[in-house]
Amino acid sequence: MSETAANEPKKKSHTLRNGTFGCLGLLIVLAIIGAMFGSSPASTPNGNASAIATGDLAVPAAPPVKVSAVQLARAYTNNEARAQSDYGGRPLLVSGTVAGVMLDVLDDPKVQLKTDNPYLSAQATLIDGDKPKAKDFDKGQKVTLLCQDVSEVMSMPMLRDCAVQ
Repeated sequence: MSETAANEPKKKSHTLRNGTFGCLGLLIVLAIIGAMFGSSPASTPNGNASAIATGDLAVPAAPPVKVSAVQLARAYTNNEARAQSDYGGRPLLVSGTVAGVMLDVLDDPKVQLKTDNPYLSAQATLIDGDKPKAKDFDKGQKVTLLCQDVSEVMSMPMLRDCAVQ
C-alpha cells in the first residue's frame, strides 16, 4: 500500500473534526450576536426603566436586586432555569471587576466582568448615554452597573440596558 493511501483516512478524519469545531464555533458566535441584539424592555428617556405604566398611574418598578457578577455567573452555571427565574426580567445592581471592554459588530462597547471561569465573563451592554464611559474602564477596575435585564448564552450572563453607577 502506498504512503498516500495510508494517510488518506487520517486526512478525512482531521477534516471532519475541523468542520465540526468550525460549526460549533459558528453556533456560539450566532448565539452571542442574538443575545446582543435581542429585545430589551421599554426605557424612560434617561435609559432606565424606572416605572411601569398601568393606565393613568405610574407604579414604581421593583427595587434592583443586588448581586455580584461572580454570584450571577455561578447561579447560571449551577441552574440556568432557576437563575433566569430569580434574576431575569428585573433590574439588577451588579458589582464586579472589569475583565475587559470589547466592541460588538456595530462598534458598541460591551463591558466584560470577571467571573470564576477565566474563559467566560459576564457581558454588559450599556445604555446609549453611558456608552462613551466604557473607554475610561481599565482591566481590574471595580464597577457597579444598574442593569434592566439579564439573559444567558451558554451559561454566560448577558446584562442589558446597564447604567454606570
